[in-house]
Amino acid sequence: MKKLYVFNLIIISILLFFSCSNEKNTITDIIPNINLEFKTEKIIVISDLFYSENYKLVFLQNPFVDVKQTKDSSSIILQSKNDFVGMTLIDFTLDDNVYSIPVTIHKNASYKFQFKPDRKYSELYLFGSFNGWNRKDIAMTDENGDGTFEAEVTLEPGVYAYKFFGDGEEIVDPVNPNKTPNGFGSFNSLRTIEEAKTEKIFLHVGNNKNKIFSFVIEGIDFSKNITQKNIITLLNNNQINEGSIAIEKNKIIVDLADYEFGERDLLRLAVTKEGRTTNFQNVFLANGNPISNSSKFDWHDGIIYSLMIDRFSDGDTSINNPVIHDSLSSKANYMGGDLQGVINKLNDSYFDSLGINTIWISPVY
Repeated sequence: MKKLYVFNLIIISILLFFSCSNEKNTITDIIPNINLEFKTEKIIVISDLFYSENYKLVFLQNPFVDVKQTKDSSSIILQSKNDFVGMTLIDFTLDDNVYSIPVTIHKNASYKFQFKPDRKYSELYLFGSFNGWNRKDIAMTDENGDGTFEAEVTLEPGVYAYKFFGDGEEIVDPVNPNKTPNGFGSFNSLRTIEEAKTEKIFLHVGNNKNKIFSFVIEGIDFSKNITQKNIITLLNNNQINEGSIAIEKNKIIVDLADYEFGERDLLRLAVTKEGRTTNFQNVFLANGNPISNSSKFDWHDGIIYSLMIDRFSDGDTSINNPVIHDSLSSKANYMGGDLQGVINKLNDSYFDSLGINTIWISPVY
């Protein structure tokens, strides 16, 4: 009888093992957008994108991005192809479920840096805030032998500090009057890359009702001739089919009445056209409806008020105990704020009047 019991226990354990191993793995993390430089290669550790019980992913073909997995399947290697610039979705399957990774391909302009030294250097480099101040990353060359050394760097609009590095010496650009102290008794040269004077584009969340969501594009020229092909829409990590998307001039309407929702979901939408892409607009959902004050609390909807108790409100003056010293500034002394002061403000609806639903207090001791 005892042997039979042990045998049955082994059989049950085996059945449980196989039933658990056959359960489909689902991704619950929201997969973030990946920024990819035009015609460059980028390695991404898959576990940095989302958690999964396994990473046996099968990637589908994408017309704009080549995707390769490393031999151990822990990472993917992305490289843009063709001349596409904008946002696209890389689809993959995991345990028969299809998911999408948003990828935005950027094409930044190249900018030339020049330096004509007054003496001979065996080697010259360009370094700065654009390469993590790596002194020997960007070599400068004199291709035509005229004594002027050059290097090209691909840069986004912004302000960059830089220097030249020759034979162990850091050199400020002698022909650039724009410079800033570097905190080490010297200066860094500054170069400003202006943003292209093109129309500003934005995407706004419109009215949402009965699981029908609207978005508004701001940008007169950009919003012209938008089609479903220009719209990237995701519910969590799953692409919304084009039949659920309608366009009315600069308004985009997403009808999700036939979709199944969980307790918490995220609707994401962006518009990409002619090399330009709007911001991703996020709509956090509770049972298919936008999260509101009547919804169960969600940290994404948290409006935080950070307060230092001693500096906030004095609710009980009987426990005040400031330091008495003639050399201590009153601003550096204890102010008398206490937990009773916080409680009083809660009871007075002070935080409600500001729309605050989360309070972050300083440590209590």
